Amino acid sequence: MKSIIKVTLFAVIGVLVGGFLTHNYVNYVEKKQVAVDLKRVNNLNNKTVFFYRDDCPDCQSVFHKVYWHNILKQDVVFVNMNNVSNRKYVEQYKLVSVPTFYQGKTAYTGTSTETLNKVLGD
Repeated sequence: MKSIIKVTLFAVIGVLVGGFLTHNYVNYVEKKQVAVDLKRVNNLNNKTVFFYRDDCPDCQSVFHKVYWHNILKQDVVFVNMNNVSNRKYVEQYKLVSVPTFYQGKTAYTGTSTETLNKVLGD
């Protein structure tokens, strides 16, 4: 009986530590300010471009969902607008606010879970 409790306790601690580390890694990815050249992205028309700012509360509220969707489908390009090199897209895509999602010429701005699921195809 004691061994079952030890195994269960070890498993619970492992899940908690794993969840904590995974959550922190996604936050690290969110804060990265990589310059993105959308001209060099393969099959851009088949992808969703996610314009966000790492200091934007609305962007933060949807980032984890978009990140995990992309882990599974590999169809999102992340563009952190806090990188000065990425600001050229404000004019090119007529960005007014973030988070903004582009698929081809169609744009969606906001955090509605229902619309976000449609945009991402979930």
